[in-house]
Amino acid sequence: MLNLIYAFDFKTLFTPNEIIGLAAGILILISFLMKGEIKIRAVNIFGALLFIIYGILIESISVLFVNAALFVIQGVKIILYWRSKNEII
Repeated sequence: MLNLIYAFDFKTLFTPNEIIGLAAGILILISFLMKGEIKIRAVNIFGALLFIIYGILIESISVLFVNAALFVIQGVKIILYWRSKNEII
């Protein structure tokens, strides 16, 4: 375990790419701790957006594709929620 700590290069942890990836991951984790559908989806959509940027920066089609799909799904869900709340009964 101690060798793993010494073998880890902390310089690579704080590159702009990794900071964006870490911020995206933190936003997604925070969304799991929240209550309220819109709040969860809003935080999650920003996390997905950061992961899209991260996927472009590291040139990873899998990160880009999955998070682009999540971004669209979350956006559609937010729009449908707002429309359902604004309907006159």
